[in-house]
Amino acid sequence: MLKLETSARDFAQTVAGKCFLLAVFGFAFSTMVDSVPVWAIAILALVGCTFAPAQRWRIVATATFASLLVHPFWYNPTLSQMIADREHVDIDLPSLRYAMLAVFFLLAGLTLHIMRVRRIRRPVLSLLVFLFALLLFADSHLVHGVALVTLWEFINVFSSYLWFFAYALIDHNHKQRRLPLQLGAFHAFWNWNISIVPLGKGLANLTKLQAKDAGQLAAMQVRGLALLLECMLLKMFLVIFVFIAHAKLNIPSDQHAFIRQLEGSPYPWYTCWASLFCAFIESVLRLAFLGNAFVACARVAGFNLLRNTYHPFSAATIAEFWNRYYYYFKELLVDFFFYPTFLRCFKHHERLRLLFATFMASCVGNIVFHFFKDIRAVAEFGLVDAITGFQTYAFYALLLTLGICCSQLAKPKPRNALLGRARVWLFFCLLQVFAYEGRDAHLAQHLEFLLHLFGFSGTMRA
Repeated sequence: MLKLETSARDFAQTVAGKCFLLAVFGFAFSTMVDSVPVWAIAILALVGCTFAPAQRWRIVATATFASLLVHPFWYNPTLSQMIADREHVDIDLPSLRYAMLAVFFLLAGLTLHIMRVRRIRRPVLSLLVFLFALLLFADSHLVHGVALVTLWEFINVFSSYLWFFAYALIDHNHKQRRLPLQLGAFHAFWNWNISIVPLGKGLANLTKLQAKDAGQLAAMQVRGLALLLECMLLKMFLVIFVFIAHAKLNIPSDQHAFIRQLEGSPYPWYTCWASLFCAFIESVLRLAFLGNAFVACARVAGFNLLRNTYHPFSAATIAEFWNRYYYYFKELLVDFFFYPTFLRCFKHHERLRLLFATFMASCVGNIVFHFFKDIRAVAEFGLVDAITGFQTYAFYALLLTLGICCSQLAKPKPRNALLGRARVWLFFCLLQVFAYEGRDAHLAQHLEFLLHLFGFSGTMRA
């Protein structure tokens, strides 16, 4: 196996090998991307990074901005249209989006420039407070018409780049001093879908992981191609699994099972269990092939990123599963919530320090991330109702945190590995009941669905 990898790496360093690898990768990549322009830009960027590695950062920045130009509505594409319709305003929304993108990048560039001269205390907390203040102002009914649509469009853009901006602020002392290249790392071109989680983290981490010579680049590209082919197999397996589960076995989706519960005609408890199990498997497989396809693209560009999802079903503890399931989201919570808490609080109480930092990351940070991710709910229901209606997901984050903390306290893994994995699967299957970010169903209704799984018919109604 080692000999085969060495031969593949040597072949990938030749001109013929590079062309072959890029051709195969381009074909496989086309099965993952719906937008032809985004695909073409990504492939051209990979060609440039392969044959002109010394210009890698300029190529990444150029490809990132080019992707943004052809796909500016990559996040919350209909939010401004909803506000415009509600305000009875006729406005050129594409031009408004480009204008707000320009305003945002000017603001981000100015902030990064200021931080080179004067350090801003707790910059990430300042970002969160600033965004919340914008939401509060937008919900205050003090502005209307074109002004309100413009405000919401800026909020939309700001929230989509929130965590990319946050990483840039904590990396402000990085040796890369050219602002266009720093801003070009925001939502890099390999992050082609609607994810607002920075895959690869910030500029400092990307620089540390980039290829230093031709041999490293070839090895990364071979691993990137292998990972993308693995993602294709996972995608095929997911399609087959969904077809068998839902078309052949007639197992409903977990959303459909929950709706039937609300309507007063629930499926039998065993059918609901099957729907939850299928939803759990599908969510893991879908995240695995999508997230790792991003990573594969970054590897071919010359950045040796760790996998986003790595064998989560082999995890024997809840904490281990959380680390393997969505690595870069977990890292975001660790970087912005766990470490700041761990370094400041309960320094003389080791166990309490760990548990409190974990709570701040997996509970508080998790809630903050998903609340700002779904700002459309604020526009639809108002700020107060958007906060109070988030109770189900807040309960989900609390249960997740309790599970992680318990697994941290019980450090030794169970002797029976299969039994340990079964417990983890059961925990996350049940957690699916509360993994709900909407505002049109309440916590009591989800608790009623949970009771139904164990044969109890509740009458909880919000």
